[in-house]
Amino acid sequence: DVCSSDLFNKESYYRMERPKIFKCPGTGKYTMWFHCDTSNFAMKSVGVLTADSVTGPYTFTSPCFRPDGEDSYDMGIFVDSDTSIGGDNKAYLVRSVMNQYAGISQLTNDCFNTTGITSQGPDMEGQAIMRDSNGVLHLAGSHLTGWDPNPAQFVTSPTATLINAQWENNYNPSNDPTTYDSQSTFIFPYKHADGHTTY
Repeated sequence: DVCSSDLFNKESYYRMERPKIFKCPGTGKYTMWFHCDTSNFAMKSVGVLTADSVTGPYTFTSPCFRPDGEDSYDMGIFVDSDTSIGGDNKAYLVRSVMNQYAGISQLTNDCFNTTGITSQGPDMEGQAIMRDSNGVLHLAGSHLTGWDPNPAQFVTSPTATLINAQWENNYNPSNDPTTYDSQSTFIFPYKHADGHTTY
C-alpha cells in the first residue's frame, strides 16, 4: 500500500501523472515526484520515489499525500540551481491547488516533502517555472478547461526569489487561441556554443 489514503482499497487502478525526475540538491539522489490520483481524481495527491541512479530502480519514500495539506492536481518541479543569476539551489513544487491557484512550495532538504506554500500564482495547470539568463523568474501554464486546449499563460515575478514571489503581466506567448493544441510541462534551458541560452 503506497498511499496513506483508504481510497487505495476501493479503486481498481491509480493514476501516475506528470512524473518529474530531478537530482535533489540536498542529497544528490534522483527523485521523482508525480501526481498520484484515482481514476476519478478523488485523492488529489502527490507521490515521491527515489533512486541512486537516474535509471532506477525507484522506490517509494513518501506515501501519496496532499502537500501542505492542500488538494493538488497538475504539478511540476523546479530546481533553482543557477546561483550565478540568483538561484538558491533549492527545489520547488508547483501545482494546481484545489484548481484555484498555482501553489509554489519549497521542498525539504531530502526532497520528500514541502515546507509550506511560499507563493501563489494565477489559476493554471501544466505549470512550469523558469529563471531567465537575467535572473528573472517566470511561470508558464494553461487555463483550466479540462481536456480542451486553450491559450497559454505566462507571468513574471519582479521579486528575485520564489519566496513571496508576486506574479504579473499575464499574457499568451504563443499568440494562438489553443497554444497549437499543446500545453507546457517543463521549460528546458539550452546553452549554445557561444554561451547564450534559449528556453
